[in-house]
Amino acid sequence: MTPGPKNPVRPQVLGWVLVVGLGSGSYWAPRPWRIMLLGLLVLILTGIYRWRARRDTVWILRRLRHRQANQLQVIQGWMQLNRSDRAAEQVAEVIARLGEEGQWYRDLPLSWLYTVLIVDMLAESKGIRCQWHIAGEPGSLARLRFRVVAMRAMACAGSALDIHLNPRGFALSLPDPKSVPRRNWGVTTWTQGDTMVMLWRSRTGKR
Repeated sequence: MTPGPKNPVRPQVLGWVLVVGLGSGSYWAPRPWRIMLLGLLVLILTGIYRWRARRDTVWILRRLRHRQANQLQVIQGWMQLNRSDRAAEQVAEVIARLGEEGQWYRDLPLSWLYTVLIVDMLAESKGIRCQWHIAGEPGSLARLRFRVVAMRAMACAGSALDIHLNPRGFALSLPDPKSVPRRNWGVTTWTQGDTMVMLWRSRTGKR
């Protein structure tokens, strides 16, 4: 599953149709035409990648604005009820959350930051609250595995997901999961009480 607007299909489908057509044409065409078709294929693939990145970035910004609007409405509601204590608690929670997210921007490289934002917004769109514990960058191989495992964990999670990242790999804890996640290659899964844990460690991870 990828984020985005409700109707992102048409330009992407058209792009992949062109990719298949150019790929087939470059295979069967004579050499001079083959080089030109391969060049067009590379350009179209680059365009599809850039379009998807822009679409996902806009989707993240929309989700962030939606979250901030909800937080402000809650604070305003408590103020209207003359419950300044509860409003102050909500403000403190927002500040803590912003401080946590600020750590992502300081400590994570761009590729991991993008992945963390995508996973966090996707979980929120499903009504799942992510609690992040980031102790370092697990590496590029772990990032590819993390997104797949996180998607499968979301499908089984209840209302919360606890995520730990460190240079050795990552772990996802599902308190009171709705179902058992499918097996994931290289991922160890076990149960601690009512919590299910999914652990992935890189054999070449940083120490």
